[in-house]
Amino acid sequence: MSSVNGTAQPLWDAWTRLFHWTLMAFVVFQVWSGKWGGPADMDRHMLVGQSILALVLFRVMWGFVGPRPVRFVHFLRGPRTVLSYAGALVRREAPPWPGHNPMGGWSVVVLLLILAAQAGTGLFANDDILAEGPLFDLVGKDMSDTITGWHSRVSDLLFIFIGLHVAAVVLHEITGERLVGAMIHGRKVFDAPIDQFEMKTPGTAPSKMSLAVRALVCLGASALIVWAVVQI
Repeated sequence: MSSVNGTAQPLWDAWTRLFHWTLMAFVVFQVWSGKWGGPADMDRHMLVGQSILALVLFRVMWGFVGPRPVRFVHFLRGPRTVLSYAGALVRREAPPWPGHNPMGGWSVVVLLLILAAQAGTGLFANDDILAEGPLFDLVGKDMSDTITGWHSRVSDLLFIFIGLHVAAVVLHEITGERLVGAMIHGRKVFDAPIDQFEMKTPGTAPSKMSLAVRALVCLGASALIVWAVVQI
């Protein structure tokens, strides 16, 4: 164990931070337009839903080719580690983690799955008035009504998960772990020793140009996949 007490360490890359805040803005718009928006807002609702689907695909790709802290192999832990961390959290003895902690790592996966389900069902949904998802004709009215019901139920699940996510962030902020700031400027301050194996090894981080190329390829591929799907 090596001490990095009080040291701000680079953590979240700019593309991950851009993904996070863009996704949050899109989800807020979807909640507003889906619950309180008028018929004229539904076209934008569906377009933003497709954009969310593209963002989810981007994050999945980024989880394999992005910098180490955002890769799934880096932060997804086995059941024993997750349960051990949960117990330590209850006892207020949870150790500091440079990236997603064992519970937070799996919450990323759950959130991506819920968003994919929400955006995916929206492609087939209808509002019984004017709006129909781009794949409505593939399933017909009866099946679309069923999928619209799933779309509504998944949105309720999404609200619950977002509430838990916000509560977890607030809890970490109260205990001194500044997650919001880290997602804004990309650095995280550690006030306790952490395993250096978990930190980014100097000299091994990809260059900004390399990350930009990877990110743009992932974004382009994600957008192309969603566009191809809605053209079916």
